[in-house]
Amino acid sequence: MLILLASLLLQAPDSAALARAARHFEETDGQALIVMHAGRVVHEQYRAGGSRNTRQLLASGSKSLVGLAAVAAEADGLVQLSAPAARYLKDALTAGTFAEPGTAFRYGPFPFLVVGQVIETVQPRSFAEYLETRLLAPLGVTVEWRLRCADGKPQLAGGAAMTARDWATRGEFIRLGGVHNGRRLLPDSAVRALFRPSSVNPAHGLS
Repeated sequence: MLILLASLLLQAPDSAALARAARHFEETDGQALIVMHAGRVVHEQYRAGGSRNTRQLLASGSKSLVGLAAVAAEADGLVQLSAPAARYLKDALTAGTFAEPGTAFRYGPFPFLVVGQVIETVQPRSFAEYLETRLLAPLGVTVEWRLRCADGKPQLAGGAAMTARDWATRGEFIRLGGVHNGRRLLPDSAVRALFRPSSVNPAHGLS
């Protein structure tokens, strides 16, 4: 799935640029290609089993949904992202599992699963229900949690699937700083926080 948000360009991509995108899409055996400019789809193409209604597995793109849920929870006053996870999970964390904040970087699924558990601890719904109610339903998009952990909960670090159109809607929402169809769903500062680099590994942030 390839989503190109060309909205930062003053003019919509010309036919030559769209042709290059389409050629790259075919050469890399893509299934769904959407190009957007100024919030409007200017090119849409499917092949190799992809379709407008086909949900594609997002793999690590799923992590960005956890980031959105996290900043939403902070905006709702449920959590403080700078606080240690142990504040919310108390005895659920094994001593020594995590390093001191800002001292180490580990890439993997566990931090995202911890965020999901924290969100479930501070309010009565499941993570998926909170995300659905807070953001997905207002955006008019659907997430299928195709991969799950042994306990049946969504594999938050890689198990989500969305259609290309829905994924593009999410991208446009972020581009507009948390606004969808004129309605603000997240503070602009929360969206900016998604892209704030980690002090330990600047290549990674909440998104």
